[in-house]
Amino acid sequence: MASSRPVNTIRWCILILALLTVGTIHRNRTWAGGPLAIWKDVTTKSPNKPRGHLNLGNTYVQAGQPAAALQEYRRVLELTPTGEPAHEAAQSNIGQILVEQGRYAEAEAFLEAQPYRTIPMVINLSVIYVRTQQLERAESFIREALTEFGETDATAPLLFNLAEVLRVTHRCMEATVLYRRAQRLLPDLPIRPC
Repeated sequence: MASSRPVNTIRWCILILALLTVGTIHRNRTWAGGPLAIWKDVTTKSPNKPRGHLNLGNTYVQAGQPAAALQEYRRVLELTPTGEPAHEAAQSNIGQILVEQGRYAEAEAFLEAQPYRTIPMVINLSVIYVRTQQLERAESFIREALTEFGETDATAPLLFNLAEVLRVTHRCMEATVLYRRAQRLLPDLPIRPC
């Protein structure tokens, strides 16, 4: 009598191969959906991992869906302690979205309530102060931030914003000097005429 063992082994192999095929088909469909589908899948499967939510938020921004992005960034803030890179990125991104939407009061309140200051957060606050014509506040805030963080390519937008304040308050010579310093650090920044 022949053993049924080889037949059972073949059946198990076919079953495993079928399961792997189904899994591959599902994964291929997810990947075919593009970055948004991929990061949604990641956050569904790992809802308590901040990286997936941060990347999903970034993908929503690229897709022109800022409300959905804000929701994901707020989830990152819930999942990470203050000072971690993902937390800092989410704070900055929330501030930037609110500024881009012209929701200055909300952005200002959110950013000023954060216990940990980063260069992107400070840049967003300086933009808010300039755009809302809080020029004295903007000038002192930016000067303080430049003292704290120094002049680097990362803080070049602060120099530019300070130059904007000086230009608007008719201190043209000083503004031009700051525009040039900012442009040396970040060549894409313009020098505006006074």
